[in-house]
Amino acid sequence: MIKKYKIVILVCFVVLFCNIGAKIYLTNEQSKTISILQRKLFAARKGDDLKPDYSVKPGFTEQNEIKMILHKVPEEFSFTQYASKIRSLIDKNHLFVENSLIFKPEQTAVSDSLMLKYNTNISVTGSYIKIKKLLSDIQNLPGLNFFNSARLVREKDNQSKIKLTLDLSVFFKRETA
Repeated sequence: MIKKYKIVILVCFVVLFCNIGAKIYLTNEQSKTISILQRKLFAARKGDDLKPDYSVKPGFTEQNEIKMILHKVPEEFSFTQYASKIRSLIDKNHLFVENSLIFKPEQTAVSDSLMLKYNTNISVTGSYIKIKKLLSDIQNLPGLNFFNSARLVREKDNQSKIKLTLDLSVFFKRETA
């Protein structure tokens, strides 16, 4: 009977030592991988290993870049449609709007020729999932939009509600006569 217990205890110790050995081996490998990735990240942030991209052809001017961007902005999507679509997305996601949506025109570098820019500040309160859906819906709207800043804050009164403050810039093609 004692011999059976000795065998069970011996097997347990062997399994324990194998587990300890495997854990030390795997942990060391993961630590090495993590440190290598951290060094690469720090080097990339400092710009040490960034190499200039010479693949851009010499004749590629700012005007060509603007035309490429304008190509992404649909012709038929107007400013009024966009503003009403933003409001309908907020309503569809059942979010509480703290202020009215006011789109302010702003000068752009190419405003006199090709594009118009409008800025707005959106402050809404709701659940995290609904706010996440709103942001996704805004990103998927046709046109060219840019989130200048986004701030999420948990409401003090209600822990399940979150307030989103979003500064949004929207670009439109200038209507041609």
